[in-house]
Amino acid sequence: MTRRNKAPILGWILLLVGGFLLLTHWYPITLNWTTLLMILGIGLFLIGVFHRDHGAVFPGTFLFLLGLLFYLRENYILITSWWNVWPLIILSIGVAFLILYIFEPDRKGVLFPGVILIAIGLIFLFVPWSLCWWEFIYWIGKLWPLILIVVGLHLILKSVRRKSAGN
Repeated sequence: MTRRNKAPILGWILLLVGGFLLLTHWYPITLNWTTLLMILGIGLFLIGVFHRDHGAVFPGTFLFLLGLLFYLRENYILITSWWNVWPLIILSIGVAFLILYIFEPDRKGVLFPGVILIAIGLIFLFVPWSLCWWEFIYWIGKLWPLILIVVGLHLILKSVRRKSAGN
């Protein structure tokens, strides 16, 4: 990407941040850094979608999900210790990889890390680690349908890509 093509992206980011800061000065709403992070993420995502610069989709998705996570934590909607939040951050990175794969299906290299990070995040989120090894096998037995879901999504996306390539 040339320097000339990056100027609109920087312009959109400055427009969003400036609008956010102006809004917080004029209206007595409590907007904080988590909201700014979500707005920045939405802005990057929209830039990636509308300017066909899909490289901005990944950081936009991740920043939005990270801001949403911290927003839910700070407003006591997600009541948990910080130790229990880190799997959600790993899960957010995995979702960002999958969203990038949806917009750029030719980049097969982003699908595998996305699926792996989502699986790791879900395992650390739902499996209590104080279990014995046979209880761990029990939990794996409970979570194996996630593999079916991932394979099903892959087949659906592959079919949609073939149809769009055929048209």
